[in-house]
Amino acid sequence: MAKRKPIVIDGEIRELPLAAKTISDIETINPPNFALVPGKGLIPREEFARTPIPDGYERIISDTVKAGGRAVKFFVVDKNGRGISAQRIKEYGGDEVRTERDGGAVLYLSGSNTTIYVNGRERYNGPVSRLKAQEILYM
Repeated sequence: MAKRKPIVIDGEIRELPLAAKTISDIETINPPNFALVPGKGLIPREEFARTPIPDGYERIISDTVKAGGRAVKFFVVDKNGRGISAQRIKEYGGDEVRTERDGGAVLYLSGSNTTIYVNGRERYNGPVSRLKAQEILYM
C-alpha cells in the first residue's frame, strides 16, 4: 500500500493522498485567497492548479491581513512589455522571490510605505496605498 506524504499547513501536520499533485488538489473546500509558501512567496488562488504541493504553507484567507497589509502582484517586463522570468524581487527587509515565466511575482506588503527591489535595484519607493493589485516594473 502506498504511503501518504505529510505536509504542514498552518502549523499542523496533514497526510495527503499520493494522488494529490497541486495545491488545488488539497484546497477543495473553502480555499484560501493565497498560500504563503516559504521561499516562493504568496501564491494566489488562481495559480493553485499550477503549483506543486510544497512541504508546507500558511493559508491566507483575506487580501488584508497582518495589520492592514496586502498582496500585490508585480510584473517585471522588458522595454517591449514582455515578462522576464527568474528575476529576483523583494520588499526592503522582506524575503526575495523569483518571477514566474510571465514575469509575475506576488509580494505581501505589510507597512504603509515600501521600497521594492528587482535584482538589487530600487524600482519603487512610496506608499503601499498607491499600488494597484497588479503593478508593472520595467527593467
